[in-house]
Amino acid sequence: MLVRISLILGAVLLFTRLAAATLQIDLSRETGRFNPLILGQNLEAADTRGIFGPPVGAAKWPLQGVKYGQGLWNPTAQQPADGSFGLAESLNSGMLRYPGGCLVHNFNWKDAVGPLSERPQWKFGIDQFLELCRRLNQEPVITLTDYALPAAELPAHFAEFVEYLNAPATPEHPWAQKRALWGHPEPYGVRYFELGNESGHGNHNGVPRRKFTPEEYADYAVKSAAAIRRADPSVKLGIVMAPGSGINWDCEWNRKVLAGAGAVADYVVLHFYGPAILNSGPEEALRAVLAYPDQLAARIGCYRRNIRELAGRDLPTAVTEYNVGSSKSKPFPHRFSFMAGLMCADEIRLWQQENMLFANYWHLLNGAWGLFRTPDESGEVTRRYATLPFFEEWGKFGGRQLVEAVVADNPRLAAAPLGGLWESRGDRPQPERRFASRDTFRFDFGKYLPKYRIKSAAAGKNALTFRLDEVNRESYLPFAVLPRPQESPFGTGYKTKLRFEARFTPEGKGRGTVALGLADTRGWNVTNSASASDPIAADGKFHEYWFELPALPACPSTELLLRVERPSGLSGKLEIRNLVAEEFHSPTEPAYPALAALAGKSADGRMLHLIVFNKDPERPMTVPVAVTGGRLKSGTGFELYQEKPESIDYFTPARRAVPVRPDGFDWTFPPHSMTRFELELLP
Repeated sequence: MLVRISLILGAVLLFTRLAAATLQIDLSRETGRFNPLILGQNLEAADTRGIFGPPVGAAKWPLQGVKYGQGLWNPTAQQPADGSFGLAESLNSGMLRYPGGCLVHNFNWKDAVGPLSERPQWKFGIDQFLELCRRLNQEPVITLTDYALPAAELPAHFAEFVEYLNAPATPEHPWAQKRALWGHPEPYGVRYFELGNESGHGNHNGVPRRKFTPEEYADYAVKSAAAIRRADPSVKLGIVMAPGSGINWDCEWNRKVLAGAGAVADYVVLHFYGPAILNSGPEEALRAVLAYPDQLAARIGCYRRNIRELAGRDLPTAVTEYNVGSSKSKPFPHRFSFMAGLMCADEIRLWQQENMLFANYWHLLNGAWGLFRTPDESGEVTRRYATLPFFEEWGKFGGRQLVEAVVADNPRLAAAPLGGLWESRGDRPQPERRFASRDTFRFDFGKYLPKYRIKSAAAGKNALTFRLDEVNRESYLPFAVLPRPQESPFGTGYKTKLRFEARFTPEGKGRGTVALGLADTRGWNVTNSASASDPIAADGKFHEYWFELPALPACPSTELLLRVERPSGLSGKLEIRNLVAEEFHSPTEPAYPALAALAGKSADGRMLHLIVFNKDPERPMTVPVAVTGGRLKSGTGFELYQEKPESIDYFTPARRAVPVRPDGFDWTFPPHSMTRFELELLP
């Protein structure tokens, strides 16, 4: 009975705090301009072979991207497809990124230009993309390939591309003359380019296999930037950080790339996919996505401190991909759900708050993540998902001049940890704390190694060797288990950091890479929880390596793996020594604010535009909205709320009249909701 009374009292106290919150808007305090580039989208429109589709060289492959612009282009009429174009236009996205994503790994821009008669498959190429941007009134950002050619050939390849796009059509610029000959005399003036995409994971199943080390990527970026700027010194170039939930902000890739290429970058590219809700039911997933954006704000600050330290200067940041951390369809397709749309909409507010250079949702239509679906040529919209209304409403936000919007007595909410999400509690962050270190391991090589043509042996308490004999099978082979430490009970977060020295001495002419990995023992298909070291250098010399795995709250144990990737007749000796595993209590973040808002005046000053999020998963909040520096005349609210946040079905926001007074109004915000207001001001 005492427990029941305590729970009831706690709920009453929390409700009392919720009822006390006030949203205060001061029209006289201007805080900056709204950046429409944070409403950007992604378009996948390149060759899928060797990436997501059939193998390299396959005669048949999906043409939705290269022929139909992923559903936005009618190749027969050589113009935008009617239905999909109209819907895309209504989103007022501000920016469009092309040609991907991972599809850029094998993207050779020269395949995507020239007379249509000479490119029967590539009916949607560079010029069609830029025409689409012109009609949509969107700024283009183009991702440059990292692996379509040998690294030594890429700088000249990019210089010719930028000449094609931006140079005047004069004899000194032969590629610009070709552009004019093929129908576009004037330069396009493309400003933004990314140097590669998530380059640390290599070119998937591309042939030949290519994968930069951080040092190699930095060298690629420096040399490419020099060549590009000789063609057009006005362009803006971004260097790429490792993708993830943001907890990997200090990883080896990021540090080495910033140190090696920060001097030539105009901005730094971030990709955020989190939290890892792929195995979560609706309730757990909802609580995680509501807490995640505020933790992401803290991580963005960590990225920026690293940029300042390692690049030696402040650089803008751009989020060119973001979404929830799940591509699975069970227990439900998280990425199409109401809760995914709500989280991404709150992140748009965050991009403005954090002064992002631009941001691009992953992604606009069709494919594995699209907001809506169409057949190839007609552009008829055949399905809309529950994520779409959030982008439609942000597209209607007319607050060009932002004004101060402050929530007084904002309630704070706790959240349990999950993959990519620290526990939220208390009023201040707590750093990670090391609680254990081990340098003794029980190696168990099992009976499976011979069938992979691999032999192994322990060489001490924390040293071992592997011999590879013409290996042709990709493998992820466990050789030691690290039980969940007693100091970190189930439901709490901890991290394992593995440090070691290694050398790989290759034999013969085989190809492939070897590395060490950590993984949740429940398996990748169940948890998607794993990480890996950089590939071991094949130079016969010992080098130091380290990497980390933040364990999931329900992880029973982790296992050490030998990773052999893309092997072809790979032979040699891998030696590991001084293997050490350190374990850390995960950091915690403060309890997150339940209410968040963004407000702005229209360009003519006649309207107040307001967007408010209630991030309490269960409770509505009745909130007084006080307006100073102007007086309200009338208003309309558009509520985005679904009782079942796991729903993937499109819905129409509820439209309600706002009971305004000249100095404000009262409003009850549903739980887990977004509400957009259009408020007319008195002269």
